[in-house]
Amino acid sequence: MSVGVAEQYRGNVRSINEYPLDADELEFINAVNAYRRCHDRPFPTWSEVLHVLRFLGYRKTTPPSGGTGEAEQPKG
Repeated sequence: MSVGVAEQYRGNVRSINEYPLDADELEFINAVNAYRRCHDRPFPTWSEVLHVLRFLGYRKTTPPSGGTGEAEQPKG
């Protein structure tokens, strides 16, 4: 069986349609897409992503531990 160019290029990268998204994930994706359309930005900067998160109401609840600046790996 022949594999198409798209499948070869994609490799093991998952598509957004390959697993269910919860309401928070969909809200975030929609907010980023709305920001991109409103500001004509194909790729928002990290500062812009932080702006979208703050707009959605996300806030730090505890100070970071360790002070290394490295993100904690998700458990699971």
